[in-house]
Amino acid sequence: MYVDDFDVQVSAAEAHQEVIERARTLRAASTTESEPFPEQESGAAEIPPEVPRLDVKSWQRALGLALFFTILVLAAFFYLIQSARRINFQEQERATASKAASPAAANTAPKPVSPPPPVLSLTPTLRLYTDLVPGTVVLDDQPARNLTDGELVLDHLSEGLHSVKLAGRSGTAAIQFSVNGKAAPQTIGTPRASNALVVLVSDRGGQGHLATNAENATILVDGKPAGDVTAQGLALPALGTAEREFEITRGGDRQRFVWTYTAAPALTVYVKSDPNIGTLVLTTGQDGVEVYIDNSLYRRKTERGSLRIPLRVGSYKIRVHKVGFVDPAPLPIEVKKSEETPLAFKMEPAPEVTSPLLPVPPAASVVPAPGKTTPETQTTQSAEPQTPAPEPPAPAASTAVNANMVTEGTTMRKGGGFVNYGVPKMPGSYSFQAQGQLGGFLKKGRLQWYAGYQDSDNYILFTLDGKHASVREVRRGKSVEWNRIPFSADSNKWVAVSLSIKANSVSARVKGEDGPWIDLGRVSSPGRDFTQDQVGLYIPPDDEVAVANFRFARH
Repeated sequence: MYVDDFDVQVSAAEAHQEVIERARTLRAASTTESEPFPEQESGAAEIPPEVPRLDVKSWQRALGLALFFTILVLAAFFYLIQSARRINFQEQERATASKAASPAAANTAPKPVSPPPPVLSLTPTLRLYTDLVPGTVVLDDQPARNLTDGELVLDHLSEGLHSVKLAGRSGTAAIQFSVNGKAAPQTIGTPRASNALVVLVSDRGGQGHLATNAENATILVDGKPAGDVTAQGLALPALGTAEREFEITRGGDRQRFVWTYTAAPALTVYVKSDPNIGTLVLTTGQDGVEVYIDNSLYRRKTERGSLRIPLRVGSYKIRVHKVGFVDPAPLPIEVKKSEETPLAFKMEPAPEVTSPLLPVPPAASVVPAPGKTTPETQTTQSAEPQTPAPEPPAPAASTAVNANMVTEGTTMRKGGGFVNYGVPKMPGSYSFQAQGQLGGFLKKGRLQWYAGYQDSDNYILFTLDGKHASVREVRRGKSVEWNRIPFSADSNKWVAVSLSIKANSVSARVKGEDGPWIDLGRVSSPGRDFTQDQVGLYIPPDDEVAVANFRFARH
């Protein structure tokens, strides 16, 4: 209808177009309401679909492989370094051996030099010892001076008359004496005192002379009666150079004094009060010796080779130490009231250990032992043996006698077992240096040496494990640990060892490259002669130990 009407056809087309536009508008509105936050285009580049994706497991697998290969490379690097070090050590050993073959390269073993004795004044000297401490002393008209631990030594005395006045908390004393030339000072009159006993000892014309304020007292010298004291004193036999013990008895009272020799002409004065203390008279023959009382360092060192220490009545353990000397064994003492207790230590110079970088002699043969190669390792703090120790390999028998043996230079000793260095056959000291050359990968070893070896059931083993030093004795197949102390030492560094062998005891000391000497203690066995037993090194399997300057010197 209205097919031929052009205007109608145009109106119909416009209406149709409006319907289409309206439909589009409605559709757009419905889409906006269902998606309030339209998707925004990202600026990041899209990954092409042909690129493979990695999941979490793949990342973990990749990291694990990387870590494994890193550890493998580091292990190979460490192994190469250790191999290079060993090769360099062998080259150095061969080089020093070639130098030793030349007569011009011959070296003479240095000898230990004993330190000189203490320097003593040979001028008239006054030695005063008292237990009136704290106290002061006045010489002539000089200012009063404090007493140091009840001891005063005045040398370089001028000629003429002198007086000494002593004042303490519980008593006083006064004496007079004269000095004539280089002779010993001579007493004048009788000493005066209040609440104190005064004893003066001097040398007069080659004879000893004693004066005291305790008249009519009986004198004993070294336990033998010497006579009674008068107002003029008492003449004594020549005192000589030995230590003397004086005992003064009056009624029921008894006092003891220890007189020590001095090369200087001296007047020795003893002033005793009545407190509950005594005096330790310690002699070492060396100056500057440290004294330990029950392991506590005393504040003073020895002077003129001796030291007097006031102590309360009781029991004590005394030990001494000086650099360059072997530490003597500690000694017990009993201090008694108003008495002097003598105690003497013998200071022996420590063996001198020189540099290991010396010409190398021909390598000594190693005595490997068949059978088991690991000594007992049981640890026990009991004083009695508890558990049998495994039998170690027996070292080869040796009847060689060491007489001031010297083996200069450095030698390599390879493990498996005991390496015997002979039998002392006499008291003496071994000294050597050692450096561990360990076998195996990342292995930590020990430095071990032994003494007193009779058989697989009886020997003494010294061990350094890098953190501790220990001394163990195997006796009749049982293990006893004598001592265990901290001692830090790198197995790749040199360690000096001093081993003292006596008839009834064995002792050892060790020293790191930069540290002091450390005493490992003493193993004693009455009735046994350690000088007839074997001495040497124990080296575990696959290990090597470099030994330098192995020496033996008779005591």
